[in-house]
Amino acid sequence: VNIAQDPKTAAPFFKRIARHYENARSYEDAEKYYIRAGMPGSAVEMYTRVDKWEQAHKVAVGYMTDQEAAVLYTKRARELEAQGKYREAEKMYLTVKEHDLAINMYKKNRKYDQMIRLVSTFRKDLLVETHLHLAQQLEADGSFKEAEKHFLEAKDWKSVVQMYRAAELWDDAIRIARNMGGANASKQVAYAWAVALGGEQGAALLGKFGLVEQAIDYAMESGAFPHAFELTRCSPALKHKLPEVHLKFAMYLEDEGRFKEAEEEFLAADKPKEAIDMYVHQQDWVTAMRVAEAYDPSAVSEVQMAQARVYIERKEHNKAEAMFVKAKRPELAIKMYKDGRMWEDAIRVAEDYLPSKVQEIHLELAASMAGTGGGGGGATTAESVVARYKLLERQGAHSQAIDVCLLEMNHELTADTQLLQKAWGDAVNMAMDHCRQRSQEVVSTVAVRLVGMGKHQAAAEAYMGIDAFKEAIEVYAMADMWDKAKAIGGQQPQLSGLVEQLYTNHLQATGQAGALADTGNTGAALEMYARQGEWDKVHELASQQGPDMVSKYAFIHAKQEVQRGRFKAASAVFSKCGAPAVAANFDL
Repeated sequence: VNIAQDPKTAAPFFKRIARHYENARSYEDAEKYYIRAGMPGSAVEMYTRVDKWEQAHKVAVGYMTDQEAAVLYTKRARELEAQGKYREAEKMYLTVKEHDLAINMYKKNRKYDQMIRLVSTFRKDLLVETHLHLAQQLEADGSFKEAEKHFLEAKDWKSVVQMYRAAELWDDAIRIARNMGGANASKQVAYAWAVALGGEQGAALLGKFGLVEQAIDYAMESGAFPHAFELTRCSPALKHKLPEVHLKFAMYLEDEGRFKEAEEEFLAADKPKEAIDMYVHQQDWVTAMRVAEAYDPSAVSEVQMAQARVYIERKEHNKAEAMFVKAKRPELAIKMYKDGRMWEDAIRVAEDYLPSKVQEIHLELAASMAGTGGGGGGATTAESVVARYKLLERQGAHSQAIDVCLLEMNHELTADTQLLQKAWGDAVNMAMDHCRQRSQEVVSTVAVRLVGMGKHQAAAEAYMGIDAFKEAIEVYAMADMWDKAKAIGGQQPQLSGLVEQLYTNHLQATGQAGALADTGNTGAALEMYARQGEWDKVHELASQQGPDMVSKYAFIHAKQEVQRGRFKAASAVFSKCGAPAVAANFDL
């Protein structure tokens, strides 16, 4: 009786009694004494050994924690797995929701159907991935039919085709391609088979499938030109496709940058114009002319005009003129110069090659100078103004040319900001080079206009050209280009204070308290943080300035809290920051 009343003392005896009943197959009595011995795990193991799963689960739920049960069941499951008792091991794993361990058990032991069954039930999101993984493993093992089944379950029939192609099981590859991808897919596989066979055998195979012409097209699209040529030459009925193969091959070679080979193929396709265009596109004028002269003389002038257009883009007008003249198209050279308002050159070319046009060009020039733009409508154009100030500049009337630039070149005349900026830049250059007494006036006028256009850097550079560093700094400050403003300040020490002041004003206006503090303006930074209600930052910064600052801002913060009726918060401020014995604090 005494032993029974002391559990620790009684436990060994209860354990012996339990084992006695277990050996006698009196499992319920054994369970009772295992429980009294404090050994519910032994009771669970006893029941699992004799396949009494419900009783085992009942004991585990009633007398063990989830973690204890999981450890026990997992341990027992591994023992059963080692004995090859997979179904029993699975029950143990699933009882404690160790689904992945059960799945992995079947995977390790290559019980793939059972593995898929569990994945389908407990890991549906991984089902496709699992099928693919098994398919790849089975393929590596040479179990192609099994691999096919899993690839198809994963809806990846293309991998099945690739597997059979790699294994040279072409009939199976075509079967899958036809069943899953349709006629086009099976044709592609048949073509691959033909490539593997090569030559006449491959052509014969494609003939069997009725795909020779399609195979030629497919070969060209795939870049397999040697095979396309081979198929064409081995199929007498398709000889007419040979020039097409040469042309497609030439285009492929051009894309690859193999221009000499591409030329040969273009010529084999009887397409010299395409070879010429290729060289024109590459601006290889010598080779383009060689091909044109040898195979298509009518294209010679086209090459020359194409070269002239490139020279125009490069502003190499003299070279462009020479090409137009060689192409016997001097009127295009005249047009080029007229379009560029290069009237003197236009007149020169006309006098040399088209004398009948000289009078007409003089009339156009006169109209332009009069502000009519040559149209007779009396409207001044930007181009006519540019031509006028350029003419004045050539005549040495620089001050008048500057006046034309500044007074007439404006937004009312044209919306072309690049043209305006160029004209005003010309005015600045003329003032700097020829009218130094007007340089300050001209630069100031131009800079204001550039700022209005948002061209702050150009404006600042104009100021710097006349050593107006203060104005340049102010322009950079307007555009928040502080690095450039500070660079000037570094080079002109007398202006460093201005830069600092402008930067401080900018930081204050934009509420950048942290940046203010970084520049050493701690007082302004503290005031800004306080206005923004950033009290944690206020107190942190104040603590770096000494006790007077700490006291000052503790008082300001606490006062604000009191005014809002938040007395506990005010007390917390003093508690954190301290409250010196001064009258203001006593009053608060």
